[in-house]
Amino acid sequence: QAMVSNPRYKQHGIRFFLISDDETPRSDDSSPSQPRVLIFQQPKGFAAEYEAIELQVSTLDEAAIALQRYFAGEPLPQALTRNPLRRDLFICTHGQYHKCCGRYGYPFYQQAQQLKQQWDLPALRIWQVSHIGGHRFAPTLIDLPQGRYYGRLSADGLKLLIRQQGDWRSLLPYYRGWSLLPKSMQLLERQHWQTKGWSWLAQQIYCPSPELQPTGPAVVHTTPRRGNARMAAATSKEPASGTRL
Repeated sequence: QAMVSNPRYKQHGIRFFLISDDETPRSDDSSPSQPRVLIFQQPKGFAAEYEAIELQVSTLDEAAIALQRYFAGEPLPQALTRNPLRRDLFICTHGQYHKCCGRYGYPFYQQAQQLKQQWDLPALRIWQVSHIGGHRFAPTLIDLPQGRYYGRLSADGLKLLIRQQGDWRSLLPYYRGWSLLPKSMQLLERQHWQTKGWSWLAQQIYCPSPELQPTGPAVVHTTPRRGNARMAAATSKEPASGTRL
């Protein structure tokens, strides 16, 4: 809790969230799997997405220690080998924060899980996440490691987002912005996507070195939905107000 409330991290755009899923492997049916920490940090130089680090820990205390080591630039022995094709979709289902996130977010999360299974996409993970902002645009979603935000997504929009095929212009009404960019540039980026299509999502941009070394603007600590463990996460700049729906 002290780490989450530290104004130093907020000052540098680091945000912590809680996340859970229905799929994280467990050692047996009676006990939850070990907590997992996902870190999405701002890259240096030209990049099209955040750099991702994934850790597995035994307890939440160990997770906090791992994050402290990360912020101090120390080695992380718990780091896992991450699939380079891994993609994580975080859907806000935080109904206790705002009823819209529970009313629209959780059914949307279930729908996304069904599509993942139907299309057999092992590199894709679907997560529930605590409040990410913009609850009036529920259901809201962050696509990581890209770092793109979406809101008021429909079933058809979700299919386009997952497959990234078809008429990309039909997805733009749900698009809220790309958090790798400053807010002042997010509207311009949206126009580029509208012109260039799906290929724009692989476009690299120049990212200056983060002021808070060696961290970037995103951290996520996760555990399964079942069990008493909790999770924490962080991501980058919110979409610019001008890019919201």
